[in-house]
Amino acid sequence: MANAPEGWTVTYFGNEQEMVLPGEYDVTVLLTHDSYNSLRFDVKVIITKANYVGNDLIFESEEFTYDGNEHSLVAKAPEEWEITYEYNNKTYPGTVEVRAIFSHECYNDVEMYATLTVNKAEYTKNNLYVDDVVVEYDGLEHQVEVNVPSGWIVSFSEEGITEV
Repeated sequence: MANAPEGWTVTYFGNEQEMVLPGEYDVTVLLTHDSYNSLRFDVKVIITKANYVGNDLIFESEEFTYDGNEHSLVAKAPEEWEITYEYNNKTYPGTVEVRAIFSHECYNDVEMYATLTVNKAEYTKNNLYVDDVVVEYDGLEHQVEVNVPSGWIVSFSEEGITEV
């Protein structure tokens, strides 16, 4: 032990353990002397997590075009990091802020945010059509019918289609 008075013997118990990773480590220090009663100290070595200062944690916004599939963002980090996400999925057009939480046994968690955007897709009129209605007068009311794919909503007004 540094600065131990002359004539004292210092013995450590638990000091041989590897104390590198964050955590609490118990060490006992026993001081003995031929002329004095022994002194015992039970101490803890506490190693706390550090703040991470590297630049290899990457989480970027991304845009997709609607295709009916669920989309998500993917963060990048060295292998020893674990990444969890919040709000990281979107199928239909719109925007969501995604939170990535990077966890490591030696560092405090790092939070990053990115935007996941699903843009509306262009739709070809191949599966969307409106036929002319031709009927002989019969005194009944007649309407136009629209054939659209499943999931589409069409609204009509006197001026024509107002929403697709």
